[in-house]
Amino acid sequence: MKQNEILDQMIEEFRLRGFTPGEATVRRELKVNRETHYFLSVGWYPEGTAPDEEELNPDGTIFIEYHLNSGKYTSFLIVGGCDLRNNPAALQAAGKEEAIRWAERKTGLTYKEHFILSKEAADGEEIEYKFTKTYDGTPIFMQGLFSLTLKKDGTIIGFQLEPGYPDKTLFSKAAKDLQWYENTLLNQLVLLPYPDAKQKAYVQVYAVEEVFLNENGTAVLPFEFSESRMLGVYPEKILTWNKTESAITPFVNKRALIERDLPEWEDALRNKPHPDAAPITDGEEESVIQAAAGHLQKYRPDESGKWILRNICRDHSRLTAHLYPVNPSALFEKLVYLLEGTEIVHEIDTSMMNEALKEFASPAPVAVSKKEAAENLRPHVLTKPYWVWDSKTGLYQKLWMLDSKHLVLAASGEIISENDLL
Repeated sequence: MKQNEILDQMIEEFRLRGFTPGEATVRRELKVNRETHYFLSVGWYPEGTAPDEEELNPDGTIFIEYHLNSGKYTSFLIVGGCDLRNNPAALQAAGKEEAIRWAERKTGLTYKEHFILSKEAADGEEIEYKFTKTYDGTPIFMQGLFSLTLKKDGTIIGFQLEPGYPDKTLFSKAAKDLQWYENTLLNQLVLLPYPDAKQKAYVQVYAVEEVFLNENGTAVLPFEFSESRMLGVYPEKILTWNKTESAITPFVNKRALIERDLPEWEDALRNKPHPDAAPITDGEEESVIQAAAGHLQKYRPDESGKWILRNICRDHSRLTAHLYPVNPSALFEKLVYLLEGTEIVHEIDTSMMNEALKEFASPAPVAVSKKEAAENLRPHVLTKPYWVWDSKTGLYQKLWMLDSKHLVLAASGEIISENDLL
């Protein structure tokens, strides 16, 4: 289908007569199964309006996204919730049953077999329904969220859809129930100085570092809320070197942090693979390890053995390395290296974010052991099952996310909520 035909279809589908289309742009996403999805995004402006000098969109502007792979609409949003269309499409009612039937029609999926209603929330004159795709009753991680927003009279004022549903052959045999995971919980506890905004002071807390467990309670995959990182590799390599003289001058970034991915219409027509789709090779992994170690040796010569390379992925066609401290000592401690070939061209050091907290008072001494903290936190630990894509096997594996919304004060052993420190 040609672009102008899609725009004409949008006018009829969403009752957009009198609206003026803005520039149509093509974007693409790389999914965890390495499939490339293309979308056509268009903003529609009410008659006689346009973005202002600061490029802010007027109330009533409508943004629509069309999934070019499937020929279905995946996003619809009205700016400011102000619907200026004549006779817009509406459901018979704004109730749960109507919302579920709408979801079934738009996705081609069956309620309870392929998705569930995960949240229903009313806000003034609007009601939002959030859905989660499932397989065999278990949510699909990172691939299964979609939503519908209605006015109380049933008028549709927004939706977000996730295209497609994985073939059942992509799911591994269901795992058994989760077994005891005490050792893993102990390993996932980290001691951190956490800023207490109310007291303007640091407090030492034990917190759970999220991870995915197999049925034996063994940590098998880090928690990632990034599809690009899930497609990468996890070296878990502590970087060491023989101390040498440090660089005379600090490292200066040689390239911009982010370069926009701007695919062409022809790329979508050919379904050209995303530039980040290629798997990380063993040779690339080794070259990144060597580059990261060499960079640290030159610019942080006294920190041998203090950084662990957790993840290597592709981001905007560049190999990207994510490093974390072996023994965290601050809330924000992470290094990200962007490479071109074997050369690091950009460094992100999140420790700069700690500058905003430098006036906070020092924490009280640690009086509770890690084992004691794990015992105290045990009743507050959450384990939720998900189907998680495993790039090594090319299958969705049934895993359990280990997490907790609570912390243990290292000075007293008291259990507190994360929100208590905000």
